[in-house]
Amino acid sequence: MRAAAGSIVVASAIVIAALAPSRASAQVFGAPDEPVQELVAQDAPEELEEPPEESLRPSGALGAHLLIADGLDLGGLVMLDVWAAWQWLRIGGFVGAGAIPSERDASNRVMMPLGISASAEILTESLAVSVRLRAGLWGGATQAEKLTAGPFFGAGCYLGFVLGHGALLNVGADVWGVIGSEAWSDTSGPDAGVSASTWVIAPGVGLSWTPEEGG
Repeated sequence: MRAAAGSIVVASAIVIAALAPSRASAQVFGAPDEPVQELVAQDAPEELEEPPEESLRPSGALGAHLLIADGLDLGGLVMLDVWAAWQWLRIGGFVGAGAIPSERDASNRVMMPLGISASAEILTESLAVSVRLRAGLWGGATQAEKLTAGPFFGAGCYLGFVLGHGALLNVGADVWGVIGSEAWSDTSGPDAGVSASTWVIAPGVGLSWTPEEGG
């Protein structure tokens, strides 16, 4: 009996001695309270978000113009521009419809200009400045020539007032060149039916829109 009891005591001592270093190490170095996976996740550096890429956005402008043609002929025209906007640049097309009454048959015209347009716009929190360029054709009629067409080109500058949500109120003026058929037709006869070429100053007011960033 004494030998068996002694063997049990010795075995117990060996087990305690084997477990003692592990427990001591845990007390000295401290056991982790959180799973290893959570510690690794906390220590891993956060992935940096890439900045969003600049993309094309729909944009445009609608304006009403007073037309002052040579000889002080007065008229009016409505113009619509539709653009693809990228940063400060807008590229697209335009279409308009208007009339310039005149006592001269070759200058008394209705017209619809159509073509490509581009705009450069600098925008701040409250104001915007834009320069617009246009090139294309105009079709219509004059009192002397019932159906005619010709080149159309021009440029303009506008000051915009920010209304919010990408909308601006624009005030400015364009200068347009309207080339009539007299540039290539014979105008020597008394009954020559031609459309006259003219320069047009076109002050105007209108709205433009560009979706806000991230909108």
